[in-house]
Amino acid sequence: MRGNEFLDKMELVNSEYVEAAEKVPYKKKKSWVKWGVIAACLAMIVVVGTMIFNNSNTSPIFIGGIEREYKNISILCGESAIEWPWEYKTLSEQYTSVIIEGKEYTSTGIAIDSSLIGEPIGVYDVEGYDSYTDKKHQMQAEVFENSGISAEHIIAVKLGNEYYTFTYVEYNPPATLGEVLDEYNLANVLEFNRFRTYSGSTENGYFQIDDDTYIWDVLSNCRDATFIQDDTWNGSERDYISFTATSDALGVYKRVFYVSSDGYVRTNIFDYAYTFQIGEEAAGKIISYATENGIETIDEPYTNTLAGTITEISNGYIWVDDSILCKDASEGLIFKIPMDDLRISRCIDYEKIDIGDVVVVSFTGTIDVEAGYVVSGAYSVDKGTLSDGGVSVPE
Repeated sequence: MRGNEFLDKMELVNSEYVEAAEKVPYKKKKSWVKWGVIAACLAMIVVVGTMIFNNSNTSPIFIGGIEREYKNISILCGESAIEWPWEYKTLSEQYTSVIIEGKEYTSTGIAIDSSLIGEPIGVYDVEGYDSYTDKKHQMQAEVFENSGISAEHIIAVKLGNEYYTFTYVEYNPPATLGEVLDEYNLANVLEFNRFRTYSGSTENGYFQIDDDTYIWDVLSNCRDATFIQDDTWNGSERDYISFTATSDALGVYKRVFYVSSDGYVRTNIFDYAYTFQIGEEAAGKIISYATENGIETIDEPYTNTLAGTITEISNGYIWVDDSILCKDASEGLIFKIPMDDLRISRCIDYEKIDIGDVVVVSFTGTIDVEAGYVVSGAYSVDKGTLSDGGVSVPE
């Protein structure tokens, strides 16, 4: 089942995230030219409807936490599902699977801090596949325990100087919530700090809390909550809150963790839908605590996008000026995109991006204002087209 069909069926992701999380299947390519044509087509497939920032003349938008006053524009962009040639892939993109005692662990592509690394497990062959040459590659890598999580489920693999989360995915739901809390060390690797509230299918707001200790205390008292096999569970039929679930240790990015007023928790952080019945009293405590302590905040898109004109490429940065989008061009800002990430430099090489080009930059990090509007976590840059007050990535 394709990624968005799976998530949509489970109703475990905000609708604006579904298309952005789409996984386009790759096809074997024989040449750079042919790859370029296919890549452009794939990019367009993903672009349509994935990331849209609409702005009226009265409402500002926020890009990586920075408030911008733009014209009445739409910026369309998406995560281009391009199969890069082997030499243009990062190490974590090249080597994606390892077999340990007959179990295949696959890379999430998410790096973790060295402070989360546990005891060594051993040295194993990590494999990768080059779809252009139909060739398998191997390299030996050290494997470690990850963040106190059972190695039956998740491990850390050292590739180069970085550690990456690899997971063993199988549908083997635990009998109780307590098993999940213990085996995944969940209270220590997952934070509940941003959430949406819903009345049926109606969203009531987006909030943040500073301390989730109470929530984990309540969940720890629900260790005997049983797993519920319910494929008909429907969020539109109940009131609930939906926490954003991001964890480097678990290898998940912006998944969801539901708590419903009728006594259920439901999540997709384990790739499958896991539902537990914690009871109305416990669920009510969590919902009340979150809503009473939550502060309304800026909604977060699945990924951040900024656009503008390249004014300079030097000193390890791309300099992007957003003046063309501003109501008052004199209020434009220049953002600095680091080029030391292969994911950015390969886009520049492939699309022959240069000074004067209009570009759309996608990133998952933040913007450091004090450092001179340096963008962290940028993973793609595409040539854009400015027309009718909007910027889009053309086919």
